[in-house]
Amino acid sequence: MSFKNMSDEQIIKEIANSIEKKRLQKKIKASELAKIGGFNAQTYSNFINKHSDIKLSTLIQIIKALGELDKLESLFNTREVFNPLTNSTKTIKRVRTTKRNSLECKRIDSNTSKGNKKSASLSFLFKKYNTKKDSK
Repeated sequence: MSFKNMSDEQIIKEIANSIEKKRLQKKIKASELAKIGGFNAQTYSNFINKHSDIKLSTLIQIIKALGELDKLESLFNTREVFNPLTNSTKTIKRVRTTKRNSLECKRIDSNTSKGNKKSASLSFLFKKYNTKKDSK
């Protein structure tokens, strides 16, 4: 299934069908799902049968009730960056500096909590040079 060439209505229909398949696989009644998720059973029925629009919060409640929230979370996990050279995933943290003429950002590996020594030394030299220049 590729959403690229589909209209919004077709995408809603596909999402509704996928949710209904998942509910049936888990052998949960629609009324039970609505009760667990805390949403109106009629809203769920309209979404599944008529492919009507629902609020995003209702969609999240449905996904939670199905126990599939981790799949939604994986869509928005942008903090990890894959490095093909090391074949690993690392979290990148941006650190902003306060001085105007220093380097804007240093990347810090969150696993070691140490900055790039080369970048830090360049930043130090740059700061040192600018303070000498400003004092003249």
